[in-house]
Amino acid sequence: MLLLLSFAGFGDASEPQHVLGSGVQLRCQRAAETRLECDYRLLRSAALEQVSARMNDHALPDPGWTPYEQPEGVSAILVMVDTSEPGRRPAMEKMNRHISALLDAAKPHHRIGLAAFDSDLALLAAIGSNPDAIRASAAKLAATGTTTELYRNALQAIRALASTPAHRRALLIMSDGLAEDRAYFHYDVVAAARAAGVTVFSIGYPSSVPLSVWLQSLRRLAEETGGLYTDTGQEFELGQDFIPDALASLDRGGRLTMDLKAAAELGLSGEQTLELDFALSDGRASATLQVELPQGAAAESVVKVVESRVPRLVEATTAVDLPARTASGASAAKVEEKSSTAAALTGPALPSPETVWGWYVLLPGSLLLALAFFLLLALRKRHLTGTGPSKIARSLAFLESQDGSNRRHAVTSAAYRIGRHSDNDLPILDTSVSRQHAEIHRRRNGSFTITDLDSMNGVFINQKKIDSVTLADGDIIEIGDMSFRFRMRQDAETTGEVTVALRTV
Repeated sequence: MLLLLSFAGFGDASEPQHVLGSGVQLRCQRAAETRLECDYRLLRSAALEQVSARMNDHALPDPGWTPYEQPEGVSAILVMVDTSEPGRRPAMEKMNRHISALLDAAKPHHRIGLAAFDSDLALLAAIGSNPDAIRASAAKLAATGTTTELYRNALQAIRALASTPAHRRALLIMSDGLAEDRAYFHYDVVAAARAAGVTVFSIGYPSSVPLSVWLQSLRRLAEETGGLYTDTGQEFELGQDFIPDALASLDRGGRLTMDLKAAAELGLSGEQTLELDFALSDGRASATLQVELPQGAAAESVVKVVESRVPRLVEATTAVDLPARTASGASAAKVEEKSSTAAALTGPALPSPETVWGWYVLLPGSLLLALAFFLLLALRKRHLTGTGPSKIARSLAFLESQDGSNRRHAVTSAAYRIGRHSDNDLPILDTSVSRQHAEIHRRRNGSFTITDLDSMNGVFINQKKIDSVTLADGDIIEIGDMSFRFRMRQDAETTGEVTVALRTV
């Protein structure tokens, strides 16, 4: 599952940003203007052999990385037990044993808490409580509730974890998977967990064979947040390896450091896409994130080039003529000295041939070169980001990303294709998305339909798998692991006249 990183830059160096990629989870923050530091967690047990980086089709120097010799910092784990179904006494007894097994396997840096939920979430033991106190609370668990609000209570648990000081955070859900929420949904929990860096582990306790299908909700929550899932079967027996594997998965990883100076030296500035590739002993992992490079890096290099080509012109120009070049104290003093010398001269002075050449040839030429350079940068950035006045003006509808980034993708053609390949109207660099995944089509009457193009993971509209369906304003579209809200543009104009058939000779 590759998540196209959807946070807008790194505005605050103190706020880490969380990214879930394909086989790797990252927590990154800016240590300096062009220095990026990340905590990485590999989702499977494999040795990391190399990390490479690319930005805007440019290869960058390999990031430095160091595996943790021992788990770093505190790992906060909140166990969330479903107590909503009366009559499930055998399952509750086994849940109590499984909680005890987790406490036995936990290490000192694992800080565990316990909560129960049905229609509401009740914190029975705070995160970091004494293991004996947690065991005592678990022994009193009983299924006495009726309504199961799985998603709403999971959101509350994630918020509690996010406010807990910890290096890693995990939510362990023990439930039959039944969710009776009406205003909270699967994608709400996934988005909140990814934004907070919370990994969801889940254990399924089926109520019956026919109702075991509800366990899929638990499986998806784990898979889409980088966690592990298992079910206990009708006997409610938990495999011996699950708890050790879950704790080891939470602890594995290391630290990665990325110097972005090389990207700035290439003339890249503003928001850029950084692609990280992890070569593992059993395959590969990857992640993509957006980073913000200093805006002035490219401009300063252009000014230096222009000044180096016309040294006499810089000396002969006053401070009023070139205000942009008097930014430093030394250069400002130099220009003002030239200005005072020129002001002291009396009478008209005939310009030398070199000065005339500089004024009438080098200055216009240099300005034109600088203007062309900035124009190319602007066009290049517009092409990369896929935004611009012309594209927005021709938009027929919008797809709003539901990953917390608030990005809007304009639907700009009557046949708008979505997929992993670069030739799609909306390319999504995510392994859960097929090369040609889905197509949104605008009908003549102004309505929109979406069609699944025989994708591997299907298309879901409001959590229902579809082949082709008419879209309504506000519908939630799930393409692989990506989620979008469909928005109609009421004042949209047709980009071209409808083609009609004419009777010809």
